[in-house]
Amino acid sequence: LPDVDPDPRIEWRWEHLTLGARWGHRALYHPGRHSMIVVGGMYQRSLYSDAWEIPLDPPSNPRRIGGLNFGGFAPDASAVLDSRRNRLIVHGGSYERPVDCCYGYMYSEHGVTQATELSGSDSWFVLEDGRCRSGCPQPQARFQHVAVYDPRRDRIVIFGGGEHISNYIYPELWTRFHDAWELTMDDPATWHPLSTIGEVPSVSAAGGAVLDAGRDRMLYVWGDRLWSLDLETLAWDSLVVAGPGPVEGCTIALDEEHRRLFAAAFGSVWRLDLDRPL
Repeated sequence: LPDVDPDPRIEWRWEHLTLGARWGHRALYHPGRHSMIVVGGMYQRSLYSDAWEIPLDPPSNPRRIGGLNFGGFAPDASAVLDSRRNRLIVHGGSYERPVDCCYGYMYSEHGVTQATELSGSDSWFVLEDGRCRSGCPQPQARFQHVAVYDPRRDRIVIFGGGEHISNYIYPELWTRFHDAWELTMDDPATWHPLSTIGEVPSVSAAGGAVLDAGRDRMLYVWGDRLWSLDLETLAWDSLVVAGPGPVEGCTIALDEEHRRLFAAAFGSVWRLDLDRPL
């Protein structure tokens, strides 16, 4: 229904400022606005079709970004901030739907890339629809992949993830991808496969990634293991770190000023000092 007050006598409106509990969402730090952005997710079989910005300076009142996007977000999608255009971009994910005929659920991956402006826009638009035309290269629809925005080359880089082998009842049966792709921010936005070299991460789903702009690389964390992808040479490198470290499925963030990498999962937080060897 349109967001219109049915009663012309209404002068004020209550605004709900609490975000519902969720999983499968993405959280990003916006350095220019000193805020955290939360995208999508799911709770008890219900999809959240929203994105929120939470200021980290008081008062920390959340505000919805881009309005509702019904059916537009799937859990375990990737999300990045396009710093050049001040917009939020979301790609992929996996839907989980009940099946009418009998007990069970249907699983399907989402290949669409959507965006919204962070400067007060109340709508989302399709940046790339995931439909291959005229033999174009296209990544397979996927979930639990990672993505970073590369501002030097004005592109999004994605890595890994997977898709379900069995779309019905057996969610644990799925294929892992070990490929890398770029989505250039041309008009129209276009996918290109990336031919990486070096030791590709052996575990490529449910990891975390962050842009290390000062070193022109992507850092990829899976559990207590750490890799880097040079964004110029596209060379993977396995970095040796001491443990015990974070667990699978952690969320990571980089403090570029102090060269510290943080990982969080299941109520625990880990820190890795990148410029301080043992």
